[in-house]
Amino acid sequence: MTYWPFTPANSREARIEADFADRKNIVALPDSEDECAPAGHAIVVESSTDLYSRSLAARFMADFPGGETVLNFNQEGDFDPPAPAAEANLTSADILARRICDTLSERPNSVVYWSARAKDFTAFVNSMDLEGTCLGQDITVLGGNELTNVAQTGVFRNKNWLRLYYSAHRMPDDASAGASVKTRQFVREYKDFVADTTEGTDPWRQDGHSAVSYDAFHVLSQAVSEAYQSDPGITRNSVLIELRNGVRFDGATGSVSYAEGSNAPPVDKTLVLLRQLADGPRAVVACGAYREDESSAKQGPPCAS
Repeated sequence: MTYWPFTPANSREARIEADFADRKNIVALPDSEDECAPAGHAIVVESSTDLYSRSLAARFMADFPGGETVLNFNQEGDFDPPAPAAEANLTSADILARRICDTLSERPNSVVYWSARAKDFTAFVNSMDLEGTCLGQDITVLGGNELTNVAQTGVFRNKNWLRLYYSAHRMPDDASAGASVKTRQFVREYKDFVADTTEGTDPWRQDGHSAVSYDAFHVLSQAVSEAYQSDPGITRNSVLIELRNGVRFDGATGSVSYAEGSNAPPVDKTLVLLRQLADGPRAVVACGAYREDESSAKQGPPCAS
């Protein structure tokens, strides 16, 4: 099996998120309605048995300059392998909510960095609603692309206590967010397809997973097309040769450019940080080659740090 990753590596995502939390005014100041400040501390919620969660949490903590409180959360009670830095292993979303509120009362400048799965986040949010929020204090959550699946449905839009930021792999399609021509074209075609095949409002219009799948398939189809030009028989090896020669095109997720001879993620692959608002997601950071002439090296922190 040959694996060609398409989205940014966890190390790059975690570095951008750590720098974002350290530099940007995202944490609401206590007793203030409109003042925010950078995070000085992180409450890291991970599931150590989940490789994705464990990797993202570890890399975020390595790059975040503030201190951390680590809570290992798994509703099934599976904590093998353990999280060495965790203060507690928790199976109850209610207890997790209380632990987070207790930490926020001691360190109000904290951001909750969520690397656990979306189903666990939903359980946490439901517990906060049932148990009561942290004495009126807003909770700032910064999470990975895993939260996109749930956030896009709009279930968190009425949570006035929740300031939610999460990563995605394409811009929202509205012009104010700086979406590229290719992204807008993809969204138009997607919306037309949904209108022709389904009824009701589509909650996934802004979701980046469909665009990722579309572009990833285009990588393969372009390699197959190039392989056909060399050998109409098209063998597995001939397709791999074309992939190793490098694939480049302007996609729905941004500029896609695999370096020649490498199966690392595309060079400077776009990572977008969104803030979930009542009327939908808004891009607050876009790092990488969203267009061919863009580069993280010229975009400044948290993109280039």
